[in-house]
Amino acid sequence: MRSGFAGSQRYGMIPWSGDVSRSWEGLQSQVEISLQMGMQGLAYMHSDLGGFAGDYKDAELYTRWLQYGVFQPVYRTHAQEDVPPEPVFWDKRTQDITRRYIKLRYALTPYLYTMAYVNSTKGTPLMRPLIYMDDDSALLKEKNTYLWGDNLLVAPVTEKEVKEWSVQFPQGSNWYNFFTDEKVEGGQIKSIKVDINNIPVFVKGGSFVPMVPVFSNMEAYNTQKLLLHYYDDSSVKQSHDFMYEDDGRTSGSWKNKLYEKLYFNASKEDDGLRIDIRREAFDYKGKPERRDFSLLVHQLKKEPQRVIINKEKHDFSWDKEKQLLQLDFTMDLDSMALRIQ
Repeated sequence: MRSGFAGSQRYGMIPWSGDVSRSWEGLQSQVEISLQMGMQGLAYMHSDLGGFAGDYKDAELYTRWLQYGVFQPVYRTHAQEDVPPEPVFWDKRTQDITRRYIKLRYALTPYLYTMAYVNSTKGTPLMRPLIYMDDDSALLKEKNTYLWGDNLLVAPVTEKEVKEWSVQFPQGSNWYNFFTDEKVEGGQIKSIKVDINNIPVFVKGGSFVPMVPVFSNMEAYNTQKLLLHYYDDSSVKQSHDFMYEDDGRTSGSWKNKLYEKLYFNASKEDDGLRIDIRREAFDYKGKPERRDFSLLVHQLKKEPQRVIINKEKHDFSWDKEKQLLQLDFTMDLDSMALRIQ
């Protein structure tokens, strides 16, 4: 739907911003529109990626719109006139960049689906104003940087040929660049260097971000293999998160015990980091009987001496330059305790 009245939010509408101009001005208004609509209960507000109306053809504009689209509720291109909405009809560089972002959208599906569950049960928007995290009334006017779920901070680039982009970082947390792991302290406005390859996306310190290997369409979606990212932060002594999963089709799964939740907990101990994974599972079609995990711990300052899973030593890989630990294991129990020492 593209229009409605007070009370429309009760009916699960999926609105979009109409036949938006294919221009930089058309892109610049999209974040504010979605934030406003999300606060009114219409959490799936989105735009025609790339713009709809007009024959202005600009590969940079198209790329920036599809990069932003990864972090809007519905990922969908649509257009009129002679400018193609599909990436395949653009130049190779545009294809390469947008392909990578489309793959990222698919890979983030466990995180996105959990956001959809939270919206269904609590009404919390998918795109959230920074005021959700930082109780500063000045942030009520912030319309360029926003939260994508609990753990991601996004600042779409909406101007042509810029080399730096201003990002508002909420206080109370440290933030880590999703693409480079660069650390930024919260409570400041910082200018971030950008090029055409990426927009500013940051992860909150102490956060879990569940992902899956890239797949081609939602019919192939499966969480048997999980890539669980954890962003270690010295200021965060304990953190908790979860992932929601069901068959993706049955209405009211969460009401009728046709779902699964994976709970993630991290805590600092005297001899290192402890991560616990607990499974709350009920029967649903397609439920994995076990899961193969790749746990990736970012910002680990030194190589661990050992890793213990359920009281047994376990192999791991360590990238000193990236300060990244990778731990591969299979979870076929209802709970697992990992100690990184």
